[in-house]
Amino acid sequence: MSIHFIINEKAGDGKGVKVWSDLQAAESYPHNLTRFRCHATELARQIAVDREESLLIVIIGGMAQYMKY
Repeated sequence: MSIHFIINEKAGDGKGVKVWSDLQAAESYPHNLTRFRCHATELARQIAVDREESLLIVIIGGMAQYMKY
């Protein structure tokens, strides 16, 4: 299984970037940074397209949303 992160660095008054830097300090992960509203949804769909292996997408943001595809 592969893991991919999507990060909103501005989430939670900058807490998103703090969480992400703590994770990056432990290990390097594939990731994307959001640039605009609803960008995380768009990125998740693009990442998941045509995957043959199991994939875990972790989104670090500030709205406490849960989305399942």
